[in-house]
Amino acid sequence: MRTQDYNTGYTRLMHPLLQDSTRAMIEGSKIASVLTDARGDILLLNRAAEELFATAGDHWPGRNLCELLGDSSEGSLQQILGAICAGNAVQERALALKQHDQIQTFWLSNYPLFGEQDCRGVIWSLRG
Repeated sequence: MRTQDYNTGYTRLMHPLLQDSTRAMIEGSKIASVLTDARGDILLLNRAAEELFATAGDHWPGRNLCELLGDSSEGSLQQILGAICAGNAVQERALALKQHDQIQTFWLSNYPLFGEQDCRGVIWSLRG
């Protein structure tokens, strides 16, 4: 279940994905990291991700990760999310992103966050 804080535009899940420890770990990382729910909707971008994508983090919560990574990533990300939510391990993958009119390759890793019986979200990290 999601709630919307209309003062900040921040989307929150009504479960412990955004506990202080999880948030601190993501925000403190020097690796570009994005927290999404199980559908791929962005909950949080850290500063390294903001710098990588040259965007403000408060612009993205509630929007899908495919929008951030580019339309060409949609099919593969949906397959990855499906596999993760089914309980399958998904290996790190190379992802080509257009950055400043150039194509750059990044490695996309995923760290699923499971609740009692299901996948609640994923921490995604990108490194060059």
